[in-house]
Amino acid sequence: MEEVFNSESIMKTSNMQIESLLFECVERALEPLGYNARESIFRLFEARTSIPRKKIFSNSDAFLIHLQNLFGKPAAKTLEMAIKREIIRRFDLQNDSSEELPELINEIKQRIQKQNE
Repeated sequence: MEEVFNSESIMKTSNMQIESLLFECVERALEPLGYNARESIFRLFEARTSIPRKKIFSNSDAFLIHLQNLFGKPAAKTLEMAIKREIIRRFDLQNDSSEELPELINEIKQRIQKQNE
């Protein structure tokens, strides 16, 4: 069973683990596209940006632009919403659909940083 992280368990998680968990959220959100399409998205992103797939969230804006270039703005927005839903579910956050993906990522990282201080 997949672990859902609440604010208490997030405190005990390192940045590296958070990056990995966030990447798993992207993988899961892209699952409906199928394995080959998902892998193609990641491979093209790595080739075009030189950013390893597991480091998508070091530059989430670049990843969103990549999705827009591949699928167009409406479809990319749908994929972004799927990624956000998965992150919100996995990290047991308040569902604020108005928040952009980069802001959501920053919120998670800030929470962890504050808790680790």
